[in-house]
Amino acid sequence: MDAENNLTEVVETKNIVKTAEGAEAGEVKLDVDSLVSMNMWGLTPDFLKTLEEGFKEFFEKEVPANPLKAEYLIPTFIGELLSEGKMSVKVLRTNDTWYGMTYKEDVAAVKESFSKMLENGTYKGDLFSDL
Repeated sequence: MDAENNLTEVVETKNIVKTAEGAEAGEVKLDVDSLVSMNMWGLTPDFLKTLEEGFKEFFEKEVPANPLKAEYLIPTFIGELLSEGKMSVKVLRTNDTWYGMTYKEDVAAVKESFSKMLENGTYKGDLFSDL
């Protein structure tokens, strides 16, 4: 991110594990103070056209090589567009806690966290009651 809160680079990182010193992915130690994205993107309708074109290329090039594991990762695609100067992204910071729901094993921990937020008044049981 630059001084004006514009995203400058995206580094897709998988298999992050907590360590005694912080965190790492594979053999790479990670800066625990670095910015992270939980894939919350606010995109314009025009971007959907760009995304669709990128998907066509992905489907032609990547899927045939590994049809069961090929992934069209939006952050990676956005990172490519950033490096080519074809788009800009404004970073909005938050100190809120985000909860991942990737695996069925994540459900219990997320439900418990949501229950605690209801108990302490962070959220109301009916989120839309004040509309």
